Amino acid sequence: METMIISVLTLVTLVLRIFRIDLMIFNLDQIGIWFTNSRFYEQPFLITKGTYASIGIWNLPLFHYLLIPLTVISREPVAVTMVFVLLNTAATIYFYSALKRYYSGLTILVATVILAVSPWLVIYSRTIWQPSMLFPLVVPVVFLLHQVILGKNPKNTFWLFLLLSLIAQIHISGYVLILLVTGIFIMYKVRIRWGSLLLGLFIGFLWTLPYIYYQLHSSPVCPDCRNFLVYAGKPKNFDGKNITLGLQIVNGNGFDFFLGDNLTPFMASIRAKEVSSVIFWGGNFLVLSGFYQILRHLKRYRFLIIVSVAYPVFYFLTRTKFYMHYYVLSAPFIALIMGIGFTGLLKKIQPVRWKMLLSAVVSGIFIFQVIFIFGLYKYIEKTVKISTNYGIIYSVLEDFSRMYLSDYRSRKDYTTLRYITYMNLYFDSSRTHENIARYFIENDSYELAIGELEKLSAVYSGDDSYHATLGLLYAKTGSLASASGQFSMITDKTSTAAAKLQDLIRDSGNLRY
Repeated sequence: METMIISVLTLVTLVLRIFRIDLMIFNLDQIGIWFTNSRFYEQPFLITKGTYASIGIWNLPLFHYLLIPLTVISREPVAVTMVFVLLNTAATIYFYSALKRYYSGLTILVATVILAVSPWLVIYSRTIWQPSMLFPLVVPVVFLLHQVILGKNPKNTFWLFLLLSLIAQIHISGYVLILLVTGIFIMYKVRIRWGSLLLGLFIGFLWTLPYIYYQLHSSPVCPDCRNFLVYAGKPKNFDGKNITLGLQIVNGNGFDFFLGDNLTPFMASIRAKEVSSVIFWGGNFLVLSGFYQILRHLKRYRFLIIVSVAYPVFYFLTRTKFYMHYYVLSAPFIALIMGIGFTGLLKKIQPVRWKMLLSAVVSGIFIFQVIFIFGLYKYIEKTVKISTNYGIIYSVLEDFSRMYLSDYRSRKDYTTLRYITYMNLYFDSSRTHENIARYFIENDSYELAIGELEKLSAVYSGDDSYHATLGLLYAKTGSLASASGQFSMITDKTSTAAAKLQDLIRDSGNLRY
């Protein structure tokens, strides 16, 4: 029976995440991470900073270093994303297997299903981004926390705080978790092994050395110190979404963050425009029930509530703008609370038909979330580009890139060329040939630059700068007749311009490819 449960959980978790993986998020953050990782393999270098954080500073580079061994086999975006899908699937199954010793079979099963079908966790597990690594790391933290608090086993303190230090370097929400776990230790009167705790933090935070090197060798020193002070000094408002949506990471509430104005037509496409909020918000009765069960009957599990509630309160009080990925770390704690809430209600209500009704309602919520996920994939495929944080789907970016780069696939710098085309589709696709040509010029590949610019003759006919650039490139490659032809098309006939062009032609014999 246990083998069958694990097999079904694995299948459900994996299918939801791997289905139409070509529709994954691949916006500017993901493109930058992928490009940094690919360049490292082409020519290793010291990665000193990560992506740009919403608080105005650079993230620490640990995520890039963790990505290196994960991409040994392939750096293709779909293959890299597949690695994260497998990691998150494995973490979900580990959650079930490791924590079932601390909960009833039904409680841990319900909690695991909640994590498996959460639309937010599904989306965050299929992208090349820091939140994709958070869930696989926080699940072992949850297990170790249970061992220390409930299992009275403080010898795991080292591994617990080592993992916490790694999480903090991947996303700033990890620092909050370090403070919460330390506070929980004090609250539960855990015999803290300070040596193990500090050693775990010290070894984990060694990965900050490249970042520290960057800050000390920048001019002025520590630019992120100044940037953070600027951010801290800006007027900020309390964001109520941190309170209203802070516990919604395990359902589909708040998806306007990704879909924006597309949310309404999407909900209409799955015929759930009127009922979705009722279903998602209705699922919170399990959270309330879990709170009640823990505070009234299961006080040893109070640390679950502390972590779940502390995150939204902390972000609200610090006036931090709401982002759903800030709550990935609290998802396992919320899921366990909901599992406790379900089993508590099931034991309390009578007669059997009410138990069956409760089970049917909860099962219906899970089924709706599965419909939500598959409906989302279908809608994204049809929409192609979401004008908010989701961005352009990867398959469209790759098709666009191949259309422009079909002649360059065997080049060593093909990765850089792909990066250029990806960025152009986001910013100005009409200038793709021009920007590819600029790259070739910067790398002294004048013949290739000419080939790209010649494709724009109909667009820039009569443009003096275009003809002057193309003429200069012809001159550099020794094609003086073609150069003269381009120069003759320039409409600016002033003596200064004419003299400059004469100098270019005269000196062309000294210019080499």
